Amino acid sequence: MRVVIPVKPLSRAKSRMASRLTPEERAQLVLWMLDRVLRSCTRAGLSEIYVVGGDERVARSAEPHGAHLVPEMGRGLNETLEHALALVRGEGACLVLAADLPRLTPEDLQELVRPWLQRGAAALAPAHDGGTNALLLPPAAPFSLAFGPQSARAHRTQLRAAGWDVEEIRTPGLMHDVDEPEDLTEAVRSLEGFPLQRFRVPRTSMVEYP
Repeated sequence: MRVVIPVKPLSRAKSRMASRLTPEERAQLVLWMLDRVLRSCTRAGLSEIYVVGGDERVARSAEPHGAHLVPEMGRGLNETLEHALALVRGEGACLVLAADLPRLTPEDLQELVRPWLQRGAAALAPAHDGGTNALLLPPAAPFSLAFGPQSARAHRTQLRAAGWDVEEIRTPGLMHDVDEPEDLTEAVRSLEGFPLQRFRVPRTSMVEYP
């Protein structure tokens, strides 16, 4: 199964956290989260990965994981992803996955693809704010991406209207994206390798990556 992961250039990433984090801290955070997402993908057996957008530092971070790089080709997230999917989707199911899921595990991804593997159903993982953190699209399903606030409902409605069964997968790793300073919870800051020294939880409380 092909996995498509959109990433902004680091100079534009996580702008809503600019009041608390410096540009370099935001860049370090994005690269750390991307690395964790890529590791989870490969450990879950999802090795055909396409990173869409980003910049040279994003490319260097993705390269060790064997990810393919696709340039940013649109004026926004949905347009860029539409172009990317047209290039890489192929004849099989395709998973669109957020890059800012620091608590993601291989088990989360295995649960996400289970509906497709077991019964040919689509799947989505809603964010805590009603957005979409992961979307498993069946092959050739007619679809218009609607990432943004309350997009989970729009994606679910479209897929069902096209005749697809849709299962929602809700796990902490899939629901906990990081957009605001408040999203850097202790559960995130205690993860192994958390890059922002001044926000780290003491090492005795650190959670090792599975």
